[in-house]
Amino acid sequence: MSGEIDECLTKTKCPILHKKVPMTTLQIESTPQVQYPLRLDHQLHDKFYSLSKRTKIPMSILGRLSITKFLDEVDSKGITTVLNEMESV
Repeated sequence: MSGEIDECLTKTKCPILHKKVPMTTLQIESTPQVQYPLRLDHQLHDKFYSLSKRTKIPMSILGRLSITKFLDEVDSKGITTVLNEMESV
């Protein structure tokens, strides 16, 4: 039983890769993070997933960085300017 518990604590089944991968170090913060469900179309998901694999940056971190950058741009430039810039790309 102890061996099974040790195995569960050191490895987890990755839902994307469908295989066991080592867990990262647990970081306990004073304020818990809030989770939001995010719906992406297949094309955006593929791009997001590819970037995460290529850069070896977890998708949760990439998402957090992207949202932070977008919100900072809206704060500094205004929503109309940011949305117009996005449409012109």
